[in-house]
Amino acid sequence: MKAKFQRRIYSSKCAVLLPYFSYAFSDDVIASVHRQALTNHSKRQGILLVVFYSLYWPIAAGTLACFAALKIDCKACAIPLSQFRFFISLWALKVRHNITTDTFLHYKLWLPERKAILHEYLQRHEIATLLDWLNRHTDTSQIECKASFDTLCQENGIESTRNVAVISNHKVTLREGTSLPKRDLFSKTDGMFGGSDAQAWTYDPVSSTWSDGQHRVVERQLLNVLETASAQKSIVVQLSLTNHETMTRFSSGALCTFRVVTFKLPRGRAEHFRSVLRMPVGEMSVDNFGAGGLAAGIDDQGRLTSAVKKGVVNESWNTHPDTNAPITGIQLPFFDEIVNCALNAHNLLTDIVSVGWDIAWTQHGPIIVEGNVSWGGDTLQIPSGIPLGQRFCELYESAKHAT
Repeated sequence: MKAKFQRRIYSSKCAVLLPYFSYAFSDDVIASVHRQALTNHSKRQGILLVVFYSLYWPIAAGTLACFAALKIDCKACAIPLSQFRFFISLWALKVRHNITTDTFLHYKLWLPERKAILHEYLQRHEIATLLDWLNRHTDTSQIECKASFDTLCQENGIESTRNVAVISNHKVTLREGTSLPKRDLFSKTDGMFGGSDAQAWTYDPVSSTWSDGQHRVVERQLLNVLETASAQKSIVVQLSLTNHETMTRFSSGALCTFRVVTFKLPRGRAEHFRSVLRMPVGEMSVDNFGAGGLAAGIDDQGRLTSAVKKGVVNESWNTHPDTNAPITGIQLPFFDEIVNCALNAHNLLTDIVSVGWDIAWTQHGPIIVEGNVSWGGDTLQIPSGIPLGQRFCELYESAKHAT
């Protein structure tokens, strides 16, 4: 019950396009995309429903903003607002712009410079709705399924993380041979997001065992663990990748990846949209932003912005907290190769309009870890604070009219 209540505080939004929303009648492309995200390309909403929500939403928004103001300690979060100003600011943005509480916090919309461009931010639920609509007639399974994605990459000569086994319903399917390769391995659930079920397995050639940091197991025991976990979900086992020596400074030990988002319009060539670098911290075995990792934006020249954590409201890192290596302003000399790797993959593998490619700069060069059809807007917007803005909206409109 408590978790459900907290979700409502942070994520509640109006489900109806109201006449006093800032983008209700504007004819610019950004306002148009906001409207489409809210109405989900459905039929015109009934006048009675609009009238009801016009009266109901300011009250509901005020209640949600009040609960958020009572729950969030502005001083502890370094938010330069009193609790009352926090409430008023959040309530006004909810009523006028349909802003959720987590958007208000993540994008620091109390800052004057952010308020001036807040209409250019696309919220998480908006991105999900828009991308789902673009892909409504497209088979995305070969990209989303990690097992089939590996096969697709191999068939097209794309360097990707290699699956050595797929385990589903207690059945183990080895890709080659009759046993697991005697190397470091990495297991993760097929089709899951956020890396919550990912696990690194370090191989010890002396004892011929694998360790997850707590237990040491032989091959049969490792397979038993994965078979048990595969009762309701499919698990892929991959060869573990290692950061290139130039990337180790950005990691506490696990693999760093670049999230590179590309667009490809029908009958066109893929183009780069935006990228971020995701960095593991502490004892993390993954680098996922949503799981507590750091993320830094990358500008058009391949330079890093300061890094942030998604759950930390008002703090940024100019250096990595574990390695003390500088982050802000660092030039990535190989960034063009990373982008070209993503563009090549998009051109060869799929006609999906937009894909978020996770690419590692490894000891073997750029290797694609996976492709994400739902790539999320938070990872691209929060680190740099730069909204997806007009360029995303123009690409979306072009794709919409071409499909």
